Amino acid sequence: MLTSPTKMFTTQPGFRLLTFAKESTTQLITSAPMFTVPPEVQSKRLSTCRKCEFYNVEFGTCGTPLVGRALTKEEIVEIEKANTITKNRSKIRLCGCIMKLKTRLTFAECPVNRWGKFINLTNKQKAEIMSFVTEVRERGYLNRADVEKLYGYGEQVSGQKHEVKMCPSCVRDMIDKIYRTLKEETK
Repeated sequence: MLTSPTKMFTTQPGFRLLTFAKESTTQLITSAPMFTVPPEVQSKRLSTCRKCEFYNVEFGTCGTPLVGRALTKEEIVEIEKANTITKNRSKIRLCGCIMKLKTRLTFAECPVNRWGKFINLTNKQKAEIMSFVTEVRERGYLNRADVEKLYGYGEQVSGQKHEVKMCPSCVRDMIDKIYRTLKEETK
């Protein structure tokens, strides 16, 4: 679990900013239920976060939140450094979000891939996509039509438009992302 330099977050303006962020997110959650996940999904996500080594118990955030008094350049660099980790040879920036709120949003994702966006697909659609992804993982090769179908499924799963790329590492990343997301949904 991470602990934060408390001295950086004790001034009133920062807490007003934090309160504003909480109130804005709460208003979004309350006024737009289509953006919120079912309570059991939120509970599962939050439980995963609380077990994570990057969860900041003091603030209930992923890493150190960037709120507080006007910070010096050195303090900002220190926080940015603390929030930048290396995982699987990639640099990842911890978000600093208030996890009790972030875990309720359908479009939110864990920065270290412990949980993904909420998928609002039927079980039949999920099974069809998982069947295709499992088959191409086992087969080990795809033709152009398979790649286009894969990216179409990627859009359904993530809710985002993706440019179709034929490079092997991009295709592998898409397969892995779809597979991980659907596996997370079925846990």
